[in-house]
Amino acid sequence: TTDMSAAVCSTTIRAEAPAAAPAATPSAAPSAAPSATPTATPAATPSAAPSATPEVQKASLETGEADGLDYWLYAPPGAHDGLPLIVYLHGGSGRGDDLELVMEAESLPQFLRDGDLVPSAYVLMPQLPSGETGWNGVTEGLAELIDAVVEDCGADAGRVSLTGHSMGGTGAFAVAAALPGRFSCVAPLSGSVRDTREMRAALADLPVWAIAGAQDDVVDPAAARDFLAALRAVNPDARYTEVEDAGHFDLPARAYLDGEVGLVRWLLSHER
Repeated sequence: TTDMSAAVCSTTIRAEAPAAAPAATPSAAPSAAPSATPTATPAATPSAAPSATPEVQKASLETGEADGLDYWLYAPPGAHDGLPLIVYLHGGSGRGDDLELVMEAESLPQFLRDGDLVPSAYVLMPQLPSGETGWNGVTEGLAELIDAVVEDCGADAGRVSLTGHSMGGTGAFAVAAALPGRFSCVAPLSGSVRDTREMRAALADLPVWAIAGAQDDVVDPAAARDFLAALRAVNPDARYTEVEDAGHFDLPARAYLDGEVGLVRWLLSHER
């Protein structure tokens, strides 16, 4: 495939156009690649006119860890500077070297691609490389990627929220703790977490909303339930919701798409 400039932002992050999309004619002379991607070929500057429809495109960023991170990037209709950024961490089935794997699970990336959810925010959906066992192994690369997207899309650095499901829920706990002060809030779904003094201290000042399905037979809800109970002793903005009739795999739809739950609104409502 050919690397092209992403239409989702006025950016020079290397992006791969979706297979069904025709190649766009550049509207400006090629610009230099950013310092974070020194080996990238120059990217063309896209048209400044915002898109009237949501867009989800593939891209890649070379980071200081391993071979970098591939990712999907969503931009809402009429995307502009100052929008918040949601960072989504996928579950175990999305790990690998094919970005399409991230879209196969019935979760946030698929909801955005299919138009079931149209938040007024950028959404960054990185892929965990096949050689990694968990998101805690790429925290530095994630930080670099978030910084690059915030800068190139003009997103609001004070409204960067974090969420994820299953392995990504576990990762959301771990990444939020490892990168203090970077996120406005964190919402792990079906995630596991160890209740330690260090973890409680790391998340003491961050709004946390953990959600689990009571019928989950993949990740025991007890770990998140017990940790949030302990966290609330030092963090009044910690909350836990257990959806009584939800299992492991149907929880994302219940959390992200159900307006009564309001998780996406919650993610966008916080600012650090």
